[in-house]
Amino acid sequence: MANTGVGCVTDGSIAYEITRASGAHVDQYQCAGASFSTGGYHIDDSLRTAAQRGDLNPQTKNVVIVAGANDTYPYMADIQGSEWALRNGLRSAINVARFHAPGAKITVVGYPRVTVNNNTCLTSSIIPLPISQVPATENRLQNTLREVAQANGATFLDAWPISTGHSTCSPDRWWVNLVDPVPPAPGNLPLHLNANGTHAYGQLIGRNIAR
Repeated sequence: MANTGVGCVTDGSIAYEITRASGAHVDQYQCAGASFSTGGYHIDDSLRTAAQRGDLNPQTKNVVIVAGANDTYPYMADIQGSEWALRNGLRSAINVARFHAPGAKITVVGYPRVTVNNNTCLTSSIIPLPISQVPATENRLQNTLREVAQANGATFLDAWPISTGHSTCSPDRWWVNLVDPVPPAPGNLPLHLNANGTHAYGQLIGRNIAR
């Protein structure tokens, strides 16, 4: 375990997979609980910290942004509030990245699939639950990330195609479910990617960044 540039603990697995796929050096500024505008460390502030430490600079080739889920559920039914947090926060993050690294490719990465056929599973027994808010939020987040990224000159990287068949309801799921004593692969935190998901997700990112 090590600390990221903003002082959060990481096992380094996602950076390892990106480097393995691309050969690129990865400076880590991720943090569990981070968001665009809601709780935890904000993404634009993480980027400012990276710039202050000299890791985000005019020679930077890539900036990869993965965030947004933590700007959805805290708002419950307040979709307008969630959308404001997502749109303004992502726009700010892209602007900060471009200011400090004007030549970098900025990639906003969508999340792997969580639901399947409008069902969500919360345990190892993968009993499908028709919790309508989850697929609705998943679709909204995907569309908002794509729309804001493209409107602000960033690249949206869609993780849905590679994650089809690996939702929370799959025996080969890429997620650590909320109560998951018999997971298909090790994982650190519930509702985060397990080792299989991290491998595939990191490889996807590494294959799609600038060389």
